[in-house]
Amino acid sequence: MPLYGSHLQRKVADIFNNLDEKLELTYDENNIYELQQAISKIDTMQKIISEAWMDTESCIENAQFYDNFASEYGETLLLKESNYITFDLDEYSVDTLSGDSHERTWIYESELSLIKDKMQEKRNIMDDHITQLDVRAAIALALLKQ
Repeated sequence: MPLYGSHLQRKVADIFNNLDEKLELTYDENNIYELQQAISKIDTMQKIISEAWMDTESCIENAQFYDNFASEYGETLLLKESNYITFDLDEYSVDTLSGDSHERTWIYESELSLIKDKMQEKRNIMDDHITQLDVRAAIALALLKQ
């Protein structure tokens, strides 16, 4: 456990270190309660990512370090897409994209954007399921009224 680092940094590191698990939401699309629980999880993660986004900073003053690191671990595209904007994790860390068990202590801004987009896509799918349930319930009520 790191000596330094905020709760936000810990939460962001946890999301990125367990990304597949966090984005894999299982629910029955015909169960409104399970859909609402999954939406609640998505909303919580979106809030954390948005807070991290607000706390990003430019690392252009250390551009050489970041350029060297990114080129060594295959993250040059992420760095360039982020325009040297990162979210600092202090003593928390996440794995590099190279997959060879190296770690870094920042999240690229473009990674935050990608995760936010993935979560919004999942949220939209769940909203569509809820809309379909609402339509089916309305049709059933209309048929009962006849």
